[in-house]
Amino acid sequence: MPTFYYKAKQKDAQTTYGQVNAQDKEEAVEKISQMDLLPVVIQAEPIRGATTAVVGVSSINARDRYSFSRQLASLLKAGVPLVKALTLIGQQISKGYFKQVIANLINGVRDGRPLASCLEEYPKVFSPLYVATIRAGEEGGNLREMLLNMAEYERNQAEIESRVRTALAYPAIMLVLGIGTVFFMLVFVMPQITKLFADVQQTLPLPTQILLAVSNFLQKGWIVLLIIILTAILFLRLWLNSKAGQLAVSRVSLTVPFLKDFLLKLEIGRFCRTLELLLKSGISILRAIELSIPAVHNELIKDHIKHCQAELTAGNSFGQSLKQSKLIPPLVGDLIAVGEESGGLSEALFDVAESYERETSEGIRFMTTLLEPLMIVLVGSVIGFIVFAILLPVFQMDLFRG
Repeated sequence: MPTFYYKAKQKDAQTTYGQVNAQDKEEAVEKISQMDLLPVVIQAEPIRGATTAVVGVSSINARDRYSFSRQLASLLKAGVPLVKALTLIGQQISKGYFKQVIANLINGVRDGRPLASCLEEYPKVFSPLYVATIRAGEEGGNLREMLLNMAEYERNQAEIESRVRTALAYPAIMLVLGIGTVFFMLVFVMPQITKLFADVQQTLPLPTQILLAVSNFLQKGWIVLLIIILTAILFLRLWLNSKAGQLAVSRVSLTVPFLKDFLLKLEIGRFCRTLELLLKSGISILRAIELSIPAVHNELIKDHIKHCQAELTAGNSFGQSLKQSKLIPPLVGDLIAVGEESGGLSEALFDVAESYERETSEGIRFMTTLLEPLMIVLVGSVIGFIVFAILLPVFQMDLFRG
């Protein structure tokens, strides 16, 4: 069935973009109108400028997918047909792009396509893991159960993300306020202080000279500094998005003692949780590992797991391969190896995930407790140095006069 791309107006007059499958333009207009949209442009080629619509992708997070999965499972349990259930959920969604995605899902399901096939068209919203789980549910006749599994998985991920954001929020605020305070003192306060020292014939102390030099540079060369900072940020982002940059950051992060322990538990816990979900969904071990690897963000840990995956493909035990890894904790390999031998691999993965997620939460609390006083000391030290550099000449003049 042909695909038509459209530009349409919502009830609140906002512009939205999307695509529908229809036999002709007349059917496309009818389907778009059923979504409470007013078609403006309908054509067979992608619309120029429609890429701006994907900006809303970044606003769709794990908590949104949790709500979507949970609500859909509840409606299906109540006997509501899939199309009607999606329609009811779409009416409750406030995020424009997500509402548009659900509207396109409705059209796809109404055309007789499997839900997983429709979800697959939005890889930035629904991961291959999500799609594979839903496909397994549709093929096995237990879609509701798979939706509940995905809801629980997304809830766990949302909680971890929330804890990390909360842990970093206070230090980030302290850092921004500290930088703002230092900038204000150097740019606006120091020029006034400089006038007091202008007529003094004695040599200023070294800390004061350093402070005056920095203040003069910020006043006269702030544009140059801004360009340098923006250029550095641009190149840093490009480097971090490259394979070499990601591998370097992954390697360095695993050399810091506390951070290494925290990252290992975070990444392995996430991997085991994902793998456990897929195996419970009836997906084969090799395919499940393949889908679980993207859940790991650290490139070095990911490479170790890929090596163990290759060993499994060659006929060796996955658990034994993990035990031989110099990076993965031996206990993880032991538990998974026992699970493989006893036929309880899903249960073993569940135990590892539960244990590591609990320890990750404790690590986040410890990190929060540690970062707060460190930021206070750091910001206080910088401001203290500025105050010291300002007052030191005054004390010296008093001593000289005395």
